[in-house]
Amino acid sequence: MNRELTNLIKIIAAVLVVGIHATANSEQRFRAAHDYFSLDFISILFNQIARFSVPIFIYFSAFGLAQSHKNDLADKSISWIAFVRNFYAKRIPSILLPYLLLSLLSLTLQKKFIFSWETLDILRYGRADYHLYFLIILLQCYLLFPFLLIAFFRAPKISAFSWIAFSTAVMLLFLKGTSDFVLGFLQIAHPGWNGAFAVYLLPYFLLGIYHANKPQEPSRLSAFWFLITILSLIWVIFEYIKDSYLFDNAMYYNHFIRISVFIYTFSFIEFLRHINASRIIQFKILSPLAGLTFGVYLWHPQILRLFEMSFPSAPTIIAWIVVVVVSFALIKSILMALQYAERRSKTNVFIKIIFFTQKICGIR
Repeated sequence: MNRELTNLIKIIAAVLVVGIHATANSEQRFRAAHDYFSLDFISILFNQIARFSVPIFIYFSAFGLAQSHKNDLADKSISWIAFVRNFYAKRIPSILLPYLLLSLLSLTLQKKFIFSWETLDILRYGRADYHLYFLIILLQCYLLFPFLLIAFFRAPKISAFSWIAFSTAVMLLFLKGTSDFVLGFLQIAHPGWNGAFAVYLLPYFLLGIYHANKPQEPSRLSAFWFLITILSLIWVIFEYIKDSYLFDNAMYYNHFIRISVFIYTFSFIEFLRHINASRIIQFKILSPLAGLTFGVYLWHPQILRLFEMSFPSAPTIIAWIVVVVVSFALIKSILMALQYAERRSKTNVFIKIIFFTQKICGIR
């Protein structure tokens, strides 16, 4: 996969993540009415198409990190301890600082910001706002990454493949669908780890590191994987519709913890690996837009809340479009303002303040 393709998919995934959150109300209305001739049902279709977005963000995070840092391991003058230390110093603050800022901001707005064990528990699990769990997941990814990279690039390939296979087998055991059958057969209750990184998302992270060291040449198999992706997407949609008749809470059956979503995401990744990416038109705007996606993810819930408060009866699909446009425009405007201030600044202290502001706000 070339840089243009990964940038394009990052942008699409960011747009789709916003769509998942913007169409949440449509899920409840569709479950109650099952009106197939409505904007809610159209929103549901886009919602299900978007289900690959969170896992693929994890995959691309690992893929990009591995491509950026694998050459560091070839430098024999740098010990693995120094590599881990340098990686943490560079990467961990870029996740931890925005997470703490957004968590404290959200808790303050909810009037829940008090120093207590409950607050620490909220921060530990990313529960201050509905999207912050992903930053906890990213933090776990970054903590594990240097050790996984060392193991993958210095251990035999069979070892890396074995880790991926074992991690995937664990995930399949707990995914909705397979767990209903396997755990039911064993008469074991599901532990309820509905967002556990180590169970549901680690395989995508391992796969991203593995693929960074094992590039795939374009091939005709792209057509096969495209077909599998479409078929698995149909499965995702029909499974969602079926479960909407069986369960009251959409969160139970509408997440990435489904076997259908796993196959859908894996098929899409393989399609991307086999497609001839050189045919993609070289848009210069892709790289700048891809750089905004992290900031868009961090701040779009606040924009969405403001829109829903201002236009409570607006169709969710309209909310999705508006929030996407406003989020990208806002983050780009803030970035341009900070860059302008940096160019005009005459002291190193002010430049450091601008750099810290970018980092703590997640604007890159």
